[in-house]
Amino acid sequence: MTTNDAGEMQWGFQFPADVEALRARVREFARAEIAPVAAPNDAKEVFPIETLRKMARIGLLGVISPKALGGLGMSNVALGAAVEEIAKVDLSCAIICSMQNTLGNLLHGWGDGLRASVNRADDIIGLATSEPDSGSDISQIRTTAVKDGDELVINGTKRHVSLVPGATVLAVSATMEVEPGRNATTLIKVEANRPGVSWEEIPEMGQRAHQLAEVHFRDVRVPISNVMGEEGQGMAMNFVRWNVSRAVSALISLGTATGALDLATEYAKKRVVFGKPIARFEAVQFPIVEQYTRVEAGRWLAYRALWGADNGIASAKEASMAKLYGARTAFEACDVALQTHGADGYTRELPLERMLRDVRGMYFSGGTPQIHSINIGREIFGKGYAPHRD
Repeated sequence: MTTNDAGEMQWGFQFPADVEALRARVREFARAEIAPVAAPNDAKEVFPIETLRKMARIGLLGVISPKALGGLGMSNVALGAAVEEIAKVDLSCAIICSMQNTLGNLLHGWGDGLRASVNRADDIIGLATSEPDSGSDISQIRTTAVKDGDELVINGTKRHVSLVPGATVLAVSATMEVEPGRNATTLIKVEANRPGVSWEEIPEMGQRAHQLAEVHFRDVRVPISNVMGEEGQGMAMNFVRWNVSRAVSALISLGTATGALDLATEYAKKRVVFGKPIARFEAVQFPIVEQYTRVEAGRWLAYRALWGADNGIASAKEASMAKLYGARTAFEACDVALQTHGADGYTRELPLERMLRDVRGMYFSGGTPQIHSINIGREIFGKGYAPHRD
């Protein structure tokens, strides 16, 4: 990617100098500050707040946030590069970084104070969209927000809420009456310490430092001014965010895969069997080569989607393609990397079993493979051929 004389980003196959500089800084930071605590945080299921504060000091929670609010004021492509490097050592921290950036974007224009607070890690924002009976089908949200004077009264239950109990603020999707006789989904800021908010943590197979919970809202009162954006625009706001977050999610998956393959490559060079390094055996080398090739293809698919978002030509199809391909490719790559290490790869002495567990969860994060296949098929075949329609 290059820029012209007007400063506009143009498509190419080289990252701008500022993105490459950010990538180098994040790589060094991730190795020094994140990698040493990744395994302990996973084992103890500890929310990495101290690490997040360190990330905030170098701007990583506000990569795409304006400089005036303490962010870096950079592109979505830059965000992708940052999380890709973080994911090479810890997928959980990469997810949190991504969420603080993309959810922070929803605060643009009305929640600048909160956005600045998120950039500093004084507040951590989590997303409360999915429900026990509506995961992929967010049109069936049952959580309600009812106007009562200058307040909203919120009731409902959210499932698979990220970053709880670490989050201080939740972006809650709720159905509310936006005009007489018409209900629509609205995004509402809810402070996690409000009376009536409670939760139970959900144990996860992987991504354990990321944390997950079922959150209950019982007559939770918030000011109407807590509506994020405009009333009834919750679905539209989510769709805009997804065009970025899904491509970023792909790079988180692929960053983890690259980290795992790098470990496998170095191990294969050093491990000697039958008198020579196992890297010299085709049965070992070729699967690693194949996975690096797939990962590289996925990276450019994701960066193409982010470039489109930066240039006003965001595509839901490309974002879904990146997400779908990235998650599957990353899981296969991590499996190959673990297998390369033999029985040692299956032990907790190495990070590979954690990487495999973590990346498996990326199949669900931001939409299941089936949902993304529907999104892609809708644009290829047309809405009338959607497989879920009667």
